[in-house]
Amino acid sequence: MNIAEEARPQPSSDRWIAAGIGCCGFAVYAAGACRTIYVGDSGELTAAVYLLGIPHPSSYPLYVLLGKLWTVILPLGSIAFRMSLFSAACAAATVALLFLLARRLALGRPAAALGAGLLAVAPSFWGEANIQRVYALGALCLVAALWAAFAWERERTPRRLAAAALLCGLGATNPTSMFVFAAALGGAALLVEPGILRRGRDLAAAAIAFAAGLLPYVYLPLASRADPALDWGDPETLDGVLAVVFRRGFWERRWLESAADWGAISSDFFTSFAAELTPAGAALAILGAVALGAGLLPLRSRFAPALLLLAALGNLVAMGLHGSRTDLFIWHRYYIPAYLCAALLAAFGVELLTFRVLRAPRLLRLPQRLAWLLLVLPLVGFATHWRAFDRSRYRIAEDYSRQLLAGLPPGAHLVASDDN
Repeated sequence: MNIAEEARPQPSSDRWIAAGIGCCGFAVYAAGACRTIYVGDSGELTAAVYLLGIPHPSSYPLYVLLGKLWTVILPLGSIAFRMSLFSAACAAATVALLFLLARRLALGRPAAALGAGLLAVAPSFWGEANIQRVYALGALCLVAALWAAFAWERERTPRRLAAAALLCGLGATNPTSMFVFAAALGGAALLVEPGILRRGRDLAAAAIAFAAGLLPYVYLPLASRADPALDWGDPETLDGVLAVVFRRGFWERRWLESAADWGAISSDFFTSFAAELTPAGAALAILGAVALGAGLLPLRSRFAPALLLLAALGNLVAMGLHGSRTDLFIWHRYYIPAYLCAALLAAFGVELLTFRVLRAPRLLRLPQRLAWLLLVLPLVGFATHWRAFDRSRYRIAEDYSRQLLAGLPPGAHLVASDDN
């Protein structure tokens, strides 16, 4: 029995629930949205949107172009505040679409709601949902690509495969982590349908669709030739574009020096799930992965566990090979793709505990009505993290910058480090 046999049509009530989840998420994120510039690369990214310039590699053309459009159609407050709301909208849409995806995969409403809720209040995800950064849009691209990938698993048609490839390519023009997801999708597809390698026409169509998704990168040389005030890397040639896209100048900063370092990197990665999804949520994710792998759920395709686990592990490997100490051990926002996959696995874990698992001992079954009580996990997360992620009164970055600039004599040059 595979996804095609178990996937359910989307009832209108599910869409209303998803809309409610999205609206509640947006209300929370918008209420705590940073009204002005946040620290780190937020100022640079906002400047790139405003100027239609080129920020630090990989330059995020999808974020710049969509952000510019958003600031034009939403004349509310400063450009920085509008971009904070852009992140809020992307994050809320991600959570809503994750709920619908879980329902599409035949999970019960309590399970789907818990998976969406765990992601919504995860510290790294919430921390990017109300400031000017690229990660909320990246999460939205990922869940959209997951939707398309599971749609291909249901139908196994060239059109579905091309749609998934298109979304992978488009997502890769924001965070390049979507290149990793594209590889994970290829591995999972080969696992369930090895014969796809003999269908050259289908593979060619998927490759063309993936390349079409990368078209926003054409923005880089076009924008650079206009000499915007922000023009990182001056990518006017093919080599310049490739240097920016693949972050050529950043690889020398990686923390990894030997194979022994993988122990520290992996330990930090795996222990972070308890902090992000709560210990109970992380345990449910493990339970969901085991349940899918062992065929304990009605959804018995190998595609789902393969895709989700390959995507999460690919996220770890990519960051381990490329990340600096700050990237790896301080800011876990780079692992948001893995946390999103784990949140979906946690939904499968909840499903295992309900009466749907007919082979489970009666004492281990959780009536579906009682399964709603598990929503206390994201509610506790909301109550715990609200104060930390309420950026509505944050002014430090703007005040510091204005005072610094006001103290400079006329004609002075200010040299700042990196994307700050």
